[in-house]
Amino acid sequence: MKKTIVLMFLAVLAVAAPAPAQFYPDPVELDIKNEQQQIEQWYWPALIRQILLKQTSQSPTQCQIVNMAAPEAGPDLDCCLNPAPEGCDRPLDHRQTLAILERSGIRAQAAPCPKTADQVYEHLVNGQALLIGFFISQSKRHAYLVRGISWTEDGQPMLLINDPNVTEPFQAPFSGEYPGWQTAITIQLP
Repeated sequence: MKKTIVLMFLAVLAVAAPAPAQFYPDPVELDIKNEQQQIEQWYWPALIRQILLKQTSQSPTQCQIVNMAAPEAGPDLDCCLNPAPEGCDRPLDHRQTLAILERSGIRAQAAPCPKTADQVYEHLVNGQALLIGFFISQSKRHAYLVRGISWTEDGQPMLLINDPNVTEPFQAPFSGEYPGWQTAITIQLP
């Protein structure tokens, strides 16, 4: 009889016991101020400027960065005086962006796009922001900077993103972002 009561008591405890708590890594947030792009295709000079301001506390303006990227257009093209010409309002691919970062003394390198939130976390916890590039349409590119990650109570990873299309950083679920990623550049911060 005592054995039956003890077994019943243990069975009740097993059913009533809460599930073990899930533990997620501490949130990581790199302190990089967002800057909005000045014209339609200037996501890349806005991102480069964000990184330069973080690293050196000074940076050329967006139009000066565009001018640096367009030496083949010749001295007559000045995107600070007239940002409208096709030579100024244009996208830049990740190789060209990487070259400008490297010329500016930024430790950056092309990398495979992270496929898991854990991979994003590893970059961020090691002081590496992720400049992610993707296509909006066949002819239109965009990029943003992943500068943080946290987890919701139910375990969903949330990215903290600096997007030059908007004025403030925002959070977005990792699962909704990474499928569209095309290119990645890691930027080592001090």
